[in-house]
Amino acid sequence: MGDSNTHFYHQFSNGRRRKNTIAFLDTEQGEIRGQKDITTHIVSYYMSLFGTSDPCHMVLGPDFYPAILKLTTDIREHLVRGFDTQEIKEVIMEMKSNSAPGPNGFGVSFFNAFWEIIKDDILALFKDFHAEQLDIKRMNFGVITLVPKVKEANIIKQYRPICLLSVDY
Repeated sequence: MGDSNTHFYHQFSNGRRRKNTIAFLDTEQGEIRGQKDITTHIVSYYMSLFGTSDPCHMVLGPDFYPAILKLTTDIREHLVRGFDTQEIKEVIMEMKSNSAPGPNGFGVSFFNAFWEIIKDDILALFKDFHAEQLDIKRMNFGVITLVPKVKEANIIKQYRPICLLSVDY
């Protein structure tokens, strides 16, 4: 009966929600329950794992690298040049088109199929980025989900974080 508003549909969707919900986690301090406590534990775990640490104040002297290893003026200019239209198109066309769409709902296949229509907007985005006029914080948004590595995972280390980013980012 498809996804009609049937008893079967509701059982299926509720079962999936129960299966994908983390009801409790075991920690060194004991078992924690409740979404707020679980969320706090997960965030603190990943902040300690991936978060910022004390800044390093070590500075390399100007003569640290020998002259033969330093970049030439031509190479430095090439690295900071503006983005080329063909270069951007090639990167987008070579991305895996079967990847999941990001938070904005547009996957790689959308960008491939509608390149001729949206290319001016994409090029403007890259131009603003190169000119340092793009508010990158608004683009740097991802949805993080935890995928269990083992059946009936109950320790945070038994989950793998997956982040979905927008294709344009």
